[in-house]
Amino acid sequence: MFILSVLKDTIHIQPYDFHKHKFDALTDEINRIYANKVIQDVGLCICLFEIISASEEIVHYGDGASYAKVTFRLVVFRPFIGEIIEGTVSSNTFEGVKVTLGYFDDILIPTHNDDGWKFDHETQVWVRLWDSQIPETNWKSPEDKYLYMYMDKDTTIKFRVIEEKFTDIGTKGPPPKRTGAVAGQKAPMPSSSSLPSDVMIVGNNRGGNTQNVKTDTTTNAPTGGKLVPYELIGSIAEVGLGLTSWKWD
Repeated sequence: MFILSVLKDTIHIQPYDFHKHKFDALTDEINRIYANKVIQDVGLCICLFEIISASEEIVHYGDGASYAKVTFRLVVFRPFIGEIIEGTVSSNTFEGVKVTLGYFDDILIPTHNDDGWKFDHETQVWVRLWDSQIPETNWKSPEDKYLYMYMDKDTTIKFRVIEEKFTDIGTKGPPPKRTGAVAGQKAPMPSSSSLPSDVMIVGNNRGGNTQNVKTDTTTNAPTGGKLVPYELIGSIAEVGLGLTSWKWD
């Protein structure tokens, strides 16, 4: 579920952080830049794991900040395809069942590419249909053919990761500004981004451009959800998966 990724970056340290130990200041700045951000084809950055190497700091003329070339490892959330994960049902949407892990919300179990789903309009939740073990001779109605398993909100669910999607939503540039470092004074920004120009880095949330709206792949109609930089697609189409409250024999 979690991997270690090696990155290289030029990290700047502002003068008001000079009182810190060099590696403490670099750690704080790396976490500020990368934590809770998605890097395309890498995953969701969680935090710094270790600093491998750091050059001597350089102070440019006219700029009070120091700059150091740093090689470091980040803890990154990126499950492998086929991994089984336990999460919580967060909502039922047009696309399917949404699942959250607490720190990552963009997980979808789609319902439109599988005949084993039915939407219950009374409860407004998706229902997973499984063949009933009741002999056909004992059916009281045709509905007895299936077991109806409701995907209620806030219930624990196990699913298998079957796909991952990285989407370039067009956010590129410097990391967010720091404020409050000096009372009443806004933290200055470097003249250019401290991120490498070939690294795409975006927040793990659904804010931003309201025109980045998901569309159905078959009808091209809006689904109501917004594009996200990193999304996992899951499945419960096998015995042993689904809500943990279900009893499998």
